[in-house]
Amino acid sequence: HLERAYALKDKLSIRERLLVEAGHAQVVRGDSEAALTAYGALLEQYPNEPTAINNAGVQASILGRIEEAVDFYRRAIALGTAPALSYTNLVGALINKGDVAAADTALGLFAERFPEARNLPVYRSNLALARSDFAGAAAAAQPLLSGPPELQATANFRLALVAEIEGRRREAERLDRQARTINARRLGWSADELALSEGISAMGRSFDYQPTDPREVERLWVLNQRVTSGRPAPARNYNFFADAFTRAGQPARARAVIEEFRKGMAAIERPLSFDQAMLMVGDALVTAAEGRPADGLQLFRQGCDLIRSRYALCNAHPDEARLYQQAGATDSAVAVLERYFALEAFRAGLVAQYAADLRRLGELYEAKGERAKAIEAYGKFVDVWKNADPELQPMVKDARERMARLSRQEG
Repeated sequence: HLERAYALKDKLSIRERLLVEAGHAQVVRGDSEAALTAYGALLEQYPNEPTAINNAGVQASILGRIEEAVDFYRRAIALGTAPALSYTNLVGALINKGDVAAADTALGLFAERFPEARNLPVYRSNLALARSDFAGAAAAAQPLLSGPPELQATANFRLALVAEIEGRRREAERLDRQARTINARRLGWSADELALSEGISAMGRSFDYQPTDPREVERLWVLNQRVTSGRPAPARNYNFFADAFTRAGQPARARAVIEEFRKGMAAIERPLSFDQAMLMVGDALVTAAEGRPADGLQLFRQGCDLIRSRYALCNAHPDEARLYQQAGATDSAVAVLERYFALEAFRAGLVAQYAADLRRLGELYEAKGERAKAIEAYGKFVDVWKNADPELQPMVKDARERMARLSRQEG
């Protein structure tokens, strides 16, 4: 309908024409700059148009202008007629930028204005997760289990994530599979698409705890190429497979995946900064695996610079610590991980490796001779994994033994 309306825009009122121009730029052309300009022109004449204010915030966020986006969302809410989406957009933006206190306040306004909102528990769980309150994140997600299918899937994914964080991997696998089965039914996935989704998830969960089988990576890659054929490059799981081939000891295969990603991105007329950043981050990890960690670090920072204003996580990313460690820069690796564990920001994609990163921080402290800090990091790891599956308990035992040895040395 937008295409048709756009063709007739000169016959519309000024307000309708500007809305159509903005919507056409946003949805049809994917030109966020043009969309934001059109929404701005509309708001000059109709400053209290809540949909335009909210959509302007969305476009500013896509462009990485997060402070501008937050201002738009707050402006919409101040009118008293903003849709629920303005509230949730504000909460999400504030969590991503690491301002959890402000996000909490915004969530309170959302709950007051829309007390019956079915997705309210999602944002409560997200806030708990940002604070590393894993029990709170799971408890907040429980009401979603009685909601519609999309919220049931969200609840199962969140409960699976918390189980994974705590080392309960069998429970995580069960809940994760349940969530993907729900999504497969409601979205009409093929059997291959469900198998790919489950395979990627299962392999990702094992990255930090067991060797990656190159044959399984290759099998999943072939399935991925078949299932995602025809999709735009950012939707083809390239970064996952580049990482998987790297971990399987096949950097040449990982390089081929990244080059295919690069070729696909070059064919996109207006690539989003987030997608460009993901290409650079994937390239960075492969470059380091090829024996050039310093070059990898430079690429990683370039990628993060594209979205740093939008995601606080770019200032404290465990993958950057991994690159520093590969480069032999232990102090820098420790500094990044310290910032990461002090950070309050939404990090669902990384928090699953929370325990592994705690253990790694303990090992780095131990290597530096900082025994008290090593004991503290190992202690946090042990606390998170105290109920881990039996096959993971040897790592917990090792951490306890390290703590005991370090305590004797301290004494």
